[in-house]
Amino acid sequence: MNCKAFSTILLLTFGVLVTTSACSSLHHSTDSSPISATGDDEEADSVGGIGPTLSLRGEREVIRPIEPVNFDWPLDEARMTRGFLLGGKAHWGVDLANKKGTNILSAEKGVVVYTGRGFHGYGNLIVVEHNDDWATLYSHLSKITAKEGQTVARGEKIGEMGRTGHATGVHLHFEIRHNRQPVNPLAYLPEGF
Repeated sequence: MNCKAFSTILLLTFGVLVTTSACSSLHHSTDSSPISATGDDEEADSVGGIGPTLSLRGEREVIRPIEPVNFDWPLDEARMTRGFLLGGKAHWGVDLANKKGTNILSAEKGVVVYTGRGFHGYGNLIVVEHNDDWATLYSHLSKITAKEGQTVARGEKIGEMGRTGHATGVHLHFEIRHNRQPVNPLAYLPEGF
């Protein structure tokens, strides 16, 4: 396989670009073992068979497997009042209504990376990062009970439903982001409550 084809595969598969200088030092054995910048595949065996790759600077890195996510509803009971919509009047999440003070739960285990009112229209907002690819947003809260930097479990209380920011009534605006882009939460949540 030539270096250009190999670079394309790494870029498409892992988001890693191989520099020209790194291409000249690549070694690939004739068996199906992982490709290595030095020809030494010991590191690949030490992380469960996932081989090393090259960084943008051509340095060796070990790719760690990303744990799968399994989202759950962020509250025990609610009525969906608005769905996900891209386009002209975009709505990047779902609105779930219930009584003020209803417990808001983390949809999956993760780390709270933001709490506050710093994003226009969201009111009291919590952002939980689940891994390098996935995050969830919980907004319009009356009360935030989680702290930035806190590790939360799936189903753990992180706040209470409210009507802060640009909200027409008491509800939770819930978003799921994949690689920082909004995706339809209904595609990732179990059916019903």
